[in-house]
Amino acid sequence: MKKSIFILSIFLCASLVSACNQAGQKESDLSGNGTENIHKVAANSAINEDEIVLSLDENTQVNAEVSIPESLQNMKMNLVKAHRPTMKEEDVKKLFATEINVNKKVMDKGYKSRELGEYDIALLYGKQGEFMEVSPTDIYFHTPDYDFYLNCLFTDPAIEGYNLSRFSLTKELPFASRENVFQVIKNYFDMIGVSISDDYEAYSLNHKKLQKEEKPMDADGKILEEDKKESWTKKDDAYYFIFHQEVDGVPIRQVQYGDGFQGTGIEQTELMAIYGARGMIAFREYWGYVLEKTTEGKEIISLDRALESLQMKYDMLLTEDSTLFDEIALELMPVFIKDNEYEIHPIWSFRGQIQVEGWQSSDIEILFDGFNGKEITS
Repeated sequence: MKKSIFILSIFLCASLVSACNQAGQKESDLSGNGTENIHKVAANSAINEDEIVLSLDENTQVNAEVSIPESLQNMKMNLVKAHRPTMKEEDVKKLFATEINVNKKVMDKGYKSRELGEYDIALLYGKQGEFMEVSPTDIYFHTPDYDFYLNCLFTDPAIEGYNLSRFSLTKELPFASRENVFQVIKNYFDMIGVSISDDYEAYSLNHKKLQKEEKPMDADGKILEEDKKESWTKKDDAYYFIFHQEVDGVPIRQVQYGDGFQGTGIEQTELMAIYGARGMIAFREYWGYVLEKTTEGKEIISLDRALESLQMKYDMLLTEDSTLFDEIALELMPVFIKDNEYEIHPIWSFRGQIQVEGWQSSDIEILFDGFNGKEITS
């Protein structure tokens, strides 16, 4: 995503300079060609259709499947307010009292955010090698054994050694069912006010499979045999959970955009846990939200109007770079309002590929707020 935003920024800056030189001509084209073409095509492309095909200009095409969640098919939703949780260190220590017996505390000072102003982070070290990082809004905990699990799990699909798909999402482990473990972990999130969806992913980390996948490596990618775990037993069996939040069954996007600390964007949300036969091995709540449903009804702009917004954006640009949008989706995303106030908005996402001259093709995504049609840029 960050790479896409960087490439798109270069593309936009270059194009806008050219656009300024021909503003008069483009103003005429906007009323004469751009949105008129949208209306002609959109008339034959209702939002219930599975596919939209149209040309925004000679270099920008839309040939996309359209995805709209069932609960948003009526193009309405009640406003959902949100804020990041505010936690006290002592309350978090009580919550994790059975996981960590604090032996040492270090204050990491000098942080600043738009929600909190200046704040500090508490680094807590346990008597058995446990570690916990507590900020006013986020928690990160792990035991010493967590490093061994990290040497077995390569969760980024972009890297060559990705192996998460080799672990089962259905097999139950002897020490407990994944659903029973989920309820235990869910209680931790509930205690800090961050509601997680029951639609989770839980990978079975069988000790034999972990031993087979273990690859501790140095910075050059060389496997360090001496860093392997001495032995793996049934006591090392665990589930690796990946969570998300939702509104009426629709997942809330967890992808970062813009600057979530000093700007008006948001940071990437991470909600995860590894829980094994010995208990909690790792827990992470980063940029989760406390959600508050309201009774205020809101209309969602139609796909036709979102396409008009996309057309107007490209009418303002002059570029020879080739762009193909092949996926359109109506999704939910946190939108920053002010201070520690957010709202969960529907957004129209247009995803595809851009071929910038002199560069390899890269992913592109353009977002429009589903309540007001404005592009979300930062």
